[in-house]
Amino acid sequence: MIRAGGDFSLEAFDRGKFAEYEKIANDLIARKSPVNFYLVSRKEAEEKLSRLTTLAKGFSDDKGSPHGRNRRNNNRSMWGTHVKNTGEIKGIKITKLQNKGKSNRRMYFTIG
Repeated sequence: MIRAGGDFSLEAFDRGKFAEYEKIANDLIARKSPVNFYLVSRKEAEEKLSRLTTLAKGFSDDKGSPHGRNRRNNNRSMWGTHVKNTGEIKGIKITKLQNKGKSNRRMYFTIG
């Protein structure tokens, strides 16, 4: 099991809706959609994937920038453990929600 969390911006913070979001996420995971992993050069990332390169600013030019592509051709910057399909994740469980002020939120969850 992996524990993770993240901050995000959300105007209307309805805790009840997060049960719906969790179900949607788990339905998507259960589809076992393939996830392809590939490396692109820093130059290619900066030219073609400029909105994704902020994570790679500290890497030297010779390092590849990891990216993934799901079956709908949506590019995402990928770091860490990689799966062959979404079913390997086994599911997500939201464990804690925090309202950090105005539209700042924090969510903790487990995977697996």
